[in-house]
Amino acid sequence: MSGSQKSKSNILMAACVIVGTIAGITISSVDLGEANKFVWIACGIIFIGAMLFVAWVIFNAARNVQKAPIEEDRLAKNFTPVADKGVVYIFRDQFIGMLKALPINVSDQQVGWIKGKNFIRLELPAGEYTLGGNKTCKQPTIFQIANGEILYFEQEIVAGMVSSSYIYNKIDDSNQAQSKIKLCSLIKNKV
Repeated sequence: MSGSQKSKSNILMAACVIVGTIAGITISSVDLGEANKFVWIACGIIFIGAMLFVAWVIFNAARNVQKAPIEEDRLAKNFTPVADKGVVYIFRDQFIGMLKALPINVSDQQVGWIKGKNFIRLELPAGEYTLGGNKTCKQPTIFQIANGEILYFEQEIVAGMVSSSYIYNKIDDSNQAQSKIKLCSLIKNKV
């Protein structure tokens, strides 16, 4: 994580703590009699805890996902094939779980993380691969890629009643995939 990202995360965390503390003190200082004072103090503490949790989630999401330089983003959106490798685009065009960063694994090797409105571009040697992630990725996707070929996969969050998971959908319509990717930001990958 760069120094400016750490600085922004620290400022955000400090702002959440300050706002939570002020709100907690304000709520607990309301004079509703001795019987209700304990309830208000407990509510203030819960509010502070919730603010800290939100700050932690945002901080962790930003930690794993780093945007690529603007020039790399522009070049990736040209969708140019590579003669001696296959190109795979993996994107998430959902607002559901927008801040939740999810890992991308190709054949059990972690290649990056993406959040909502992000994409990753991979150049892979021709062959068979498995596209997956962590334990919440319920259906790893097996795919074949040839040299000079471009494949598109959309990472989709599947919201459940108690928990959520994610899957990968292969997009065969390149125009549809490219129009969605153009609205997303390129993320640095680990390969």
